[in-house]
Amino acid sequence: MSLVLSLLVMSAILISVISAANIIFRELRLTGTGQRGIQSFYAAESGLEQALYAFRVFGKTDLTITQGNAVRIGSGQWWRQSSVTIKELDATLSQNDTKEIVLYDIDSGSQAESMVVSWNTDPSYCRRADFAWMEIVQSYWTDAGTRSQRTLISPEEVQDCISQAKCPIVNFIGTYPYVRLRALYGDICNLNVRAYEGADGSGAQFELPSQLEITSIGEMGDTVQTLSVTVPTQAAQFNAFDYTIFSEKSFCKNVVCEE
Repeated sequence: MSLVLSLLVMSAILISVISAANIIFRELRLTGTGQRGIQSFYAAESGLEQALYAFRVFGKTDLTITQGNAVRIGSGQWWRQSSVTIKELDATLSQNDTKEIVLYDIDSGSQAESMVVSWNTDPSYCRRADFAWMEIVQSYWTDAGTRSQRTLISPEEVQDCISQAKCPIVNFIGTYPYVRLRALYGDICNLNVRAYEGADGSGAQFELPSQLEITSIGEMGDTVQTLSVTVPTQAAQFNAFDYTIFSEKSFCKNVVCEE
């Protein structure tokens, strides 16, 4: 009986020790994963910052570094991908998120006259998509100065958007249009924006000013973090002359300036 009782006591102690060891081991793993997650985040951020520096200072747009040529940083590494998109805009906007688009080419002076908008209104695919409205605010130049106009597009207007002719169309009123898109009352998924050289979605498709998309991946042990950024490849000019402190000569903000 003493032997049996001793075995039972030892078994209970062994089970308690194993359970405690498992809990401690799991906590140590979680702590290590958290630390490696922070380290991999900063590794990815290093790759992203280095890419932005190379783009802003040297104008480089081919910034891809393959995983096989990953850059070592401490005991981890980072690599990245980059691409330039110019044909049309594809994005997803959460509720109240905004997206800004410049619809004129600074170098050539050409601009879009209209744009076609569509997105996925299926609520099973995107949260509250059947309630999501699109707010479009366009800012533009006229002879009288800068102006803006607000347009609202309901989900019902895009539900039957099977072909381009059935999609909502926004025409631009003035010159040098600059557009801000905003998701209202829900998320907007699979947002697609195509700009055209003519009014009412006519003419050739207008190539959007290029946007550079950079994705940086940081790795530390078994933990991986990814950071992405999208920046225009051309510097926007629509806010360049919003105000002046002092001027010795007369000047105007109109497209055509006469003394």
